[in-house]
Amino acid sequence: MLFAFEKQEPSKKRTIIGLESLMEQLSVFQSISPEGQDHMLHGAALGASTGETGKLITLYESGDEAALTALIESGRGSKDPEAEKFQKALIDRRNVTMTDRIGPCSISPDAPW
Repeated sequence: MLFAFEKQEPSKKRTIIGLESLMEQLSVFQSISPEGQDHMLHGAALGASTGETGKLITLYESGDEAALTALIESGRGSKDPEAEKFQKALIDRRNVTMTDRIGPCSISPDAPW
């Protein structure tokens, strides 16, 4: 998305900030049990083999928020405690952290974008 935006206005100078560091990303996985990590890898492999990953990417790129939300929510039906821990760590907590970091940038009149 940033690349497409840059192509539209190449003369505008921007500062790109990270919403999380590499160490923060890795710490998410370290906070999940080995069983939870196995579940995550299995789910990713299954999603790739069934085409679910491709659907997620297509819906994201097309901006179809309703369909993307529905697809994600349909996968949250698991009662597996490890899957729930993974979901909370990888999605829920990270979204809160990144939203907290975006907030000050989006309201600043001097924002670099």
